[in-house]
Amino acid sequence: MPVVYCASSLALASLEYFVHLDSDDWPDDLVASRAEVARQRAVRDRGSEGASTRVEGDPGPPSRSRILGSAWASASRTVALVVPSTIIPSEINVLLNPLHADRARVVVHPPERFAFDPRMRK
Repeated sequence: MPVVYCASSLALASLEYFVHLDSDDWPDDLVASRAEVARQRAVRDRGSEGASTRVEGDPGPPSRSRILGSAWASASRTVALVVPSTIIPSEINVLLNPLHADRARVVVHPPERFAFDPRMRK
């Protein structure tokens, strides 16, 4: 099920990416794109707040948040779903449904080059 995973800020997007980054795979070709979604085209997912997340490689059952996200994408009622970040639960991420009819109303700005500060390699 295709879903575009977005963060509410470049700083949060950086952290979301950084926690999955291997120390020997430091990218030098990152870009960041900003997208705008009208508030009336999104819904806040209160059902996944406090839900545990599934750790990569964990053979256990899908997390509650993953089940709720899949149900949202399948129902296709909104183009965007606002969810809590798993690494900073008080911050928000936004899931975009690229198969939704309103996808053309999501304004995506041209990508801009992005690089992590070299001090983050420590």
